[in-house]
Amino acid sequence: MLTFVYSAAKKTGEIEKGEREAENQQTLARALKQEGLFLVEAREKGSGNVSTAGLNINLDDYIAYITPIKLVDKMFFARNLAVMVEAGLSLTRALDALAEQASNKRFKKIIRDLDHSVTQGTSFSDSLRPHEKVFGSLFVNMVAVGEVTGKLTLVLKLLGNQMRKDNDLKKRVAEHNAGLSFATRYRRPLVLIYYEAYLDWSDAKKREKYLKGGNGRKQIKIQLKSILSKVNYKNL
Repeated sequence: MLTFVYSAAKKTGEIEKGEREAENQQTLARALKQEGLFLVEAREKGSGNVSTAGLNINLDDYIAYITPIKLVDKMFFARNLAVMVEAGLSLTRALDALAEQASNKRFKKIIRDLDHSVTQGTSFSDSLRPHEKVFGSLFVNMVAVGEVTGKLTLVLKLLGNQMRKDNDLKKRVAEHNAGLSFATRYRRPLVLIYYEAYLDWSDAKKREKYLKGGNGRKQIKIQLKSILSKVNYKNL
């Protein structure tokens, strides 16, 4: 057993350094991967040579590893898988087709792993369990129920619809927060706009009188200043 000094990347992009015993670098890489770490470099303790030989590490692999899988990707996965299986395709053929369509490299690899596992005779729900952090325990457990009851396509449709609702809610919350941010940043101009609208709505003759009088514009500015001084910006 060798002792390695290693550097590994977390999914957040942070680098973790440490020491660990392993038979070789490949074994070390697999052990770290199970803990959610991606081995970047390693060397035997006491050796000055840093090595990544045999690990096939490249920038694309690292980027794919840390790329998040969006909710919308999982939503389309569930819905399209349900449609394909319901249309008569085998689960393995459907997974293979979905892997080809996936644009997210990390998600593509996961679907490939699912396809391989199912081809080896493992149930779909058991194939999902190593990727529970990606799909969530609810997704995995509901798929298991669908397999037992023979209603897998129905369960996948329900999961797809629920994820669509979650995605829509997420969008609405983001839009609402963006609106609040805009209102907070531009609240003073909005008050001016409201006051201009008030002038348009008010009696035209009175407005004419203000503008024609020698101190008309000055009086409007005074009124505007008075209104703005009473506005509670925190409540806007």
